[in-house]
Amino acid sequence: MQSKLMLTNVNQSSDEIVEQPPVSSLSPSTRAYVVIVFVRLLNQLPQSTMRILMLHGYAQSEKKFEIKTQPLRRYIEEAYASVCPGPIDQVEYTYLTAPMKLDPSDFVGVDAEPSDSCETWGWWLDLDGCRVDLEPSLRTLSAAVESSGPFDAVVGFSQGAALAALFASLCECQARPERRKALQEQGRPTSWTVAQGRLKFAICISGFSLTKEFYAGYYEPRIQTPVVLVAGVLDPVIPLGSTCQMAAVCEDAMLLEHYGTHYVPRFRPVLDKIKDYITAVLTGKEPEDNPARQMEKQLRYS
Repeated sequence: MQSKLMLTNVNQSSDEIVEQPPVSSLSPSTRAYVVIVFVRLLNQLPQSTMRILMLHGYAQSEKKFEIKTQPLRRYIEEAYASVCPGPIDQVEYTYLTAPMKLDPSDFVGVDAEPSDSCETWGWWLDLDGCRVDLEPSLRTLSAAVESSGPFDAVVGFSQGAALAALFASLCECQARPERRKALQEQGRPTSWTVAQGRLKFAICISGFSLTKEFYAGYYEPRIQTPVVLVAGVLDPVIPLGSTCQMAAVCEDAMLLEHYGTHYVPRFRPVLDKIKDYITAVLTGKEPEDNPARQMEKQLRYS
């Protein structure tokens, strides 16, 4: 038997309940009016959007990184939906292109794939084996904050992961005077972070830290932003030890090791752990209250 939706109206003076005709019997113009009113009311509800900054690896591009991170994005969105359910909640991704256009001679032993034929970019080049030119990349980040921020999280791969950790550190300047002081003592810019507060979390895949002799202000005091670090045991580009060194400069981190090489994780065991960690972070559980936020290693085949 087909059910009908009935509208009721309460007459406040007599408490008389008057039944209204079913919605299906309303005229087209009346139904259209009801839809318009409903949409307007929906738009007045508070929006809940998480903005994530996406940083590709060296000798890659934002388009390639967008393709490679599709599996990861699904798990991030599942974590967010479990904490903030509702049709108006969403995750927005801002993919950046690194400021330095590279020549083929710059690709040796880095992130680019043999089949790469499109334009490729890098966040910096080594100046002398210890120092790099960060200024173009910092300007790119600053422009992104102004145009698409403030951001709630950052995801980076390889060189982009190293930059993601720097970004997370910079975003702590407002809340941590000691961070701002440490960067200023090394002559590092901090003024652009005014419009950007501390991040909720960072995901650093095949990441590494820069030479502390020149960049200690980013790592000392240690980064407080919750960080997921992912490393391939067989990675020929960024050794596992480099990612472990990166983990040592983070207070609240989870290190995930997989039996793979240099790529963005796309298999369920690792992605499940990332989702659990993000869920714990977004629900506000402290590391001691949730094993997913405790420093650990998870060896997975992937």
